[in-house]
Amino acid sequence: MDSQVDPEAEREAFRAMAPQAVPFLVRKLEAAPSAKVKGWLSSVSSTASEIYRQRKEMWQDRAAYLLGEMGPAAKSAESNLVRAAASGNWSLRGEATVALMKIRQQPPDPLIEKLKDTSDWQAWYEDAMMVGGFGARSEPAVPILLEALQHTNNIIQAHALIALGMIARQPAKCIPAIMPFLSSPNVSDRQKAMGALLAFGTNAVVASKAIQSALTDSDPWVRMQASRVMKLLGGLGEAKVGEKPAEPIAPPNDGSATPVGKSSGESHFP
Repeated sequence: MDSQVDPEAEREAFRAMAPQAVPFLVRKLEAAPSAKVKGWLSSVSSTASEIYRQRKEMWQDRAAYLLGEMGPAAKSAESNLVRAAASGNWSLRGEATVALMKIRQQPPDPLIEKLKDTSDWQAWYEDAMMVGGFGARSEPAVPILLEALQHTNNIIQAHALIALGMIARQPAKCIPAIMPFLSSPNVSDRQKAMGALLAFGTNAVVASKAIQSALTDSDPWVRMQASRVMKLLGGLGEAKVGEKPAEPIAPPNDGSATPVGKSSGESHFP
């Protein structure tokens, strides 16, 4: 099965199947493996066990995200999401928190307000990812995130880049602010900048020269994403400004302290 699916089609499918989809997603959300899986984990290498853990976390994150996208129709999953929102896994914790807010039809405003305080970088990047989880509804956060690009803490800068791509609004302000990061000596910065530009779709045409230069970047992921953006732009100007953007594939985990944003375009369900 192709791992790349139309994210909007996937969301609509789960919404349409709400009575059946909620129990399915709740099962994916639960952390405890079955007795059979526990037995298998005890017999395999630590590498295989780690791969299982990572895949399980991706399934949980995706399940929480989709439950949130279903809105009030997923109300029966609230208790499960409350438990997930207390997880030790920051990514699941954030996805579950956002899902609960969407189900309860709460706005992202309180989370956006938190971004004004950058004194705790760890709390800030978690809040930034939750703000980004609301997509275009978090447009009021754009000025705060643009200011965060100038912060001296690289983790705050990196997650501001990711969040701007997740929101993908105000391209005239955001794209020029993102472009300088394409020439950063930090490969993680270049990856996040390219991912953010891809999220802006054909509005990224103003960055064509910088993106074209990235086709020869030393990092293969940056080169691949640059190629995707140039294809989206049509190469010879065939694409129209405002075309629905492709969703970026998450870059490989480079081992840095900066967590990598997830792609809502990748299906993690087997």
